[in-house]
Amino acid sequence: MVSVATMAESPSITVVVATRNRPAQLASCLQCLQHQRFRDFAVLVVDSAPSPDDFTARDIAEQHGFGYVRVKKRGSSRARNEGARAAKSAIIAFTDDDALPAEDWLEHIHSAMQRRDVSAVVGRTLPVKVETEAERLYDSWGGFPNAGTKKLAIDCESEDWLELTAFKGMGMLANMAIRAGLFHLKSDYSWHGFDRRLGRGTVIHGYDENHALFRIVYDGHFVMYDPEMVVRHPYLETMDELRTEHLLNISAASAFSMLIYYEHPIYQRRLRLRTANKLGGQERAHEIYAALGISKWDLMRARLRGTLWYLRSLFVAR
Repeated sequence: MVSVATMAESPSITVVVATRNRPAQLASCLQCLQHQRFRDFAVLVVDSAPSPDDFTARDIAEQHGFGYVRVKKRGSSRARNEGARAAKSAIIAFTDDDALPAEDWLEHIHSAMQRRDVSAVVGRTLPVKVETEAERLYDSWGGFPNAGTKKLAIDCESEDWLELTAFKGMGMLANMAIRAGLFHLKSDYSWHGFDRRLGRGTVIHGYDENHALFRIVYDGHFVMYDPEMVVRHPYLETMDELRTEHLLNISAASAFSMLIYYEHPIYQRRLRLRTANKLGGQERAHEIYAALGISKWDLMRARLRGTLWYLRSLFVAR
């Protein structure tokens, strides 16, 4: 077994892998991490709300020589925050338990973070395979959210930074790194961890990475996008899975738009303009709805569900 830095050695980077009931995928992810060319790193597997007698994720982490944290309450954002705060490094990298980072993934993260003004970096997420009808269809729509093939460094002075971070999607949490110090800030005016209302297993299904990038830039930090920082992640394989996920994402988008609109009122005008422009160019959206068999009533229900999600989120600690 290739040795890596342990949690006690204060490595340069700690990779936090939040997991829940996916042992086979977790083992594959950890095997990829063992083959990173950059060696000054540790891995912390964060087990999100397992049953009391289930220690499968712990055993897999230990088999690979990695650390383990057990979180009693569900929620991907809660799990990632717990992992980041347990880490002993200056840089926290995040990937999903079913993701496969390229061998030079940590090299690119370390290189990007040599710029002291960069507080977070996101990379390009590519599919593991494109074979089934659903995979081909999703890929034809553009696939995972990425910011293109050129490097970017944006802050709140950059043109369209709000749309790029919050709505268009610069990247995914399967492929992101953030300076550890941001998780320990106490000021109410600074981002200090993923919003526990957002993400899998929470009130609002998704948009946790969008909110994180938005808040980091909003609070005056630089975010870099590096297309050479690559992680591979599976697409959904069946049309039923793709349809269900798309409707959930419509609900999450509705809830997230309300969150930004009401909790950051200085952007209300920009959001109204964005909504008007979006309504003016719905051809591609209708094409997607037709391919997935989504009716206007399905859309109405999904958007109403998003409204209810946001209202429920007001009673959840962030």
